[in-house]
Amino acid sequence: MIEEPPSQFLANVMAFELNWFYILGFSSIIILLIVSAIISASEVSFFSLKAEHLDECRNSEDSSDKSVLELLKKPRLLLATVLICHDFVNVGVVTISTFLMWEMTHTRKPAETIVGIVTFIVTFALTFFSEIIPKVYATQHNLSFARKVGSVWKVLSNICRPLSWLLLGMSQLVERRIEKKRL
Repeated sequence: MIEEPPSQFLANVMAFELNWFYILGFSSIIILLIVSAIISASEVSFFSLKAEHLDECRNSEDSSDKSVLELLKKPRLLLATVLICHDFVNVGVVTISTFLMWEMTHTRKPAETIVGIVTFIVTFALTFFSEIIPKVYATQHNLSFARKVGSVWKVLSNICRPLSWLLLGMSQLVERRIEKKRL
């Protein structure tokens, strides 16, 4: 067996680690895009339910239907939770994408070209894969999708409740000020 020089061995180990870095980075982006798509579809599915869908849920004993109704009792809280989760996921996509681009270009400088490329690619990916396609799907399958994700949103609503209430309080303050100016 021929032994590699120490510098060659170190280069091979670093290349292997670097490949894992890229695999994990791009895998994370794909997973976050899928999560973002589910969040977008959830928003549309809950808020496009018609009266007959809600009646169907009321007349059902299924726990998923009860979850849908429970979430829609506080629609502002649900919307705040959806928006908070969506923003965190999208920021994660942008952050990981920027970091990967920095690594691929071997620079930490926020050069305009790097930021421009990442912005374009991430905006396209988020718009197409996690906004347009999921919302079209959810519009056509709103009740079935809401049933599938209802229990997850109940948990997320409880986790995000402090931040959601803060956002709701701020929005109510803004709404009151707008109402005063109208009068």
